[in-house]
Amino acid sequence: LDAGPCWLGCRDSQYRAAAGTSAEALEAEILHKLTRALRRHGCGPIAVPLGLLAGDHTLAHRAALRLVRRRDDLQWIAYEDAAAPAATVARRVETLERLGLAPAPLALREEASWREAAFRKDRAVRCYESLLRGYAAAGRSVRSVAGTERYWRLSK
Repeated sequence: LDAGPCWLGCRDSQYRAAAGTSAEALEAEILHKLTRALRRHGCGPIAVPLGLLAGDHTLAHRAALRLVRRRDDLQWIAYEDAAAPAATVARRVETLERLGLAPAPLALREEASWREAAFRKDRAVRCYESLLRGYAAAGRSVRSVAGTERYWRLSK
């Protein structure tokens, strides 16, 4: 996908011990690790989840928002979680506006490089067997995972 990962060493929710760790403590840990990664790597655009589905994406979204407010010198892009309902997206956009951010849709679909990236993403998703099994168990199709996504520029 022509993106470089930066692994923060945070475990997915299903691998964390449930007892004793509050959401606030986890958010603070993610914020600390994101801050350290930004210092270490510098950055081009930073993509973060819009945080529409419960769990880790919401946690990462909340931590990233704290950085968006502090670091308006960086380009922040939020991506919608796969197959998020339009009403959920609208509520999140309203929440971001109330927080003083100006989420603006990004129109990337027309660029040839974007079409190539979409093809590569579709191919990558089809190789992600555990994700596909989870979506199938929930009655969702591969198309909902690899399908149309929307992106939002986040700025003050």
